[in-house]
Amino acid sequence: NADYVPGTVSVLQADELRLLGARTALDGIALVPGLDVQRNRFGAATIRMRSVDFFFNAGNIKVLVDGLPISREAAFQSSAVLLMPIEQLERIEVIRGPGSGVHGDFAYMGLINLVTRHDRNLVGLNVGSGSRTNAYGVFRIDNAQNDFHFSGNASDWRSDRYDTSDGRDNDERRSFLNLQANWGDFGFKLVALDRDFSGLVPIPRRTGQPPPPVPYSLQFQRERSYNAELRRDWHGDGDDRGAFWFQHQYANYEREEASFEGPREELGGNLIRRWGRHLVLAQLQVVRLKIDDATDFTGNGPPVLADESRRMTSLTLQDQVDLRDNLQLTAGLRWDDLDGIDSAVTPRVAALWQISDHHLLKAQYAEGFRSPTYQESYVGDTQRGPVDFERIRSSEISYVYRTPSTVFRATGFSHKIDHMIFPVGVPIADSKPEIDGQGVEFELTRQWTPWLRTLASWSTANAMDGRSAYIPVGGQPPVRFGAPSVG
Repeated sequence: NADYVPGTVSVLQADELRLLGARTALDGIALVPGLDVQRNRFGAATIRMRSVDFFFNAGNIKVLVDGLPISREAAFQSSAVLLMPIEQLERIEVIRGPGSGVHGDFAYMGLINLVTRHDRNLVGLNVGSGSRTNAYGVFRIDNAQNDFHFSGNASDWRSDRYDTSDGRDNDERRSFLNLQANWGDFGFKLVALDRDFSGLVPIPRRTGQPPPPVPYSLQFQRERSYNAELRRDWHGDGDDRGAFWFQHQYANYEREEASFEGPREELGGNLIRRWGRHLVLAQLQVVRLKIDDATDFTGNGPPVLADESRRMTSLTLQDQVDLRDNLQLTAGLRWDDLDGIDSAVTPRVAALWQISDHHLLKAQYAEGFRSPTYQESYVGDTQRGPVDFERIRSSEISYVYRTPSTVFRATGFSHKIDHMIFPVGVPIADSKPEIDGQGVEFELTRQWTPWLRTLASWSTANAMDGRSAYIPVGGQPPVRFGAPSVG
């Protein structure tokens, strides 16, 4: 039950989302209060979290598939992973607010985990207008005698009239593959995606300037990425458990003005032990981040990069203590060090009070951070040197009323973002802008009969965004970010 964990967590069941008309994970996420889903002119998916605009890395939200990262956030892209068909999913888990205290770099504005379907055997085909087709399948093989399980799901989506923000006819193909195998305490996972987009993309018209001679340009965008994990789990008595893992991730992004290619490798382990009322987590991760090849001809980053590598080391300590039978406190610290860039200690403190059978009160203070992308890390082809991590500090309080047929949630939050990172040469960087935001979110779910259920939500947020003071060169009007949001 997501109400009984620290922070603001929403769990969306894919079967229900499909009945509500959702075609992709992004469609389902739109039902979460405080989140505005968006698609840019290339059809790529991104999110506006709690009235703060970031136009890359899914709105600076870390996205996982079956617990594994698949996007290289350093590439300054919005991954196609949020466009995974709803038929491949079992559920979607959404954390609103920073999650860096557990999940580290780029778990900044929030975190999304897409849990894919591995529980049955099925095949399907959807056909729609614009030559749209979506073929998908799920399989599972069990051998109880040898404690072996193998499962997976895959899809192939094609269309020549994708719903980009400008409504133009465009060609797109995207494929997703997710595999899992378990043999005793050993496990293997693979998540992969492949997306091709090409079409006419509008050339933005600048206020006060003559229109471009040609209103559209032919553009393309490609994304190919995967992450494979080998894992060894250990289970002791009661809550005692641990794991060791190795992940190899690879990403390749291409578009007209920029490209990025490179691996990410992670070696990690954790241990969870119960001591009386204390449940303690210790986790160590060592990550190698490599750029095999990268280009940027937009003027915001290095024109050409090759064979660049950095190491990130992370240590997490967390204690979840039951102060009383109805009162729980969680406190944690995470230390991250990125070679040559910066290091940070990220705290999280959360409390959960079960007032009575139907009433629950939660509060949390959490911080998050992100490191610079490759466009923000270089001056030409030379590394900038140390760059302070961008930071967010967030406080929130939630009330939950729950009965067998009714669930009501009310959340208030406040956050502050500072040490914002920009590419070298962007004028606004000199003013060191900050963002202050506040808002409230309400959710109501009612089960009227076994076959009738209603869901309602309302949220409002306002961000005082220092980036809106930026006036571009050439007499252009201010660039506005973080307008008030009501949903």
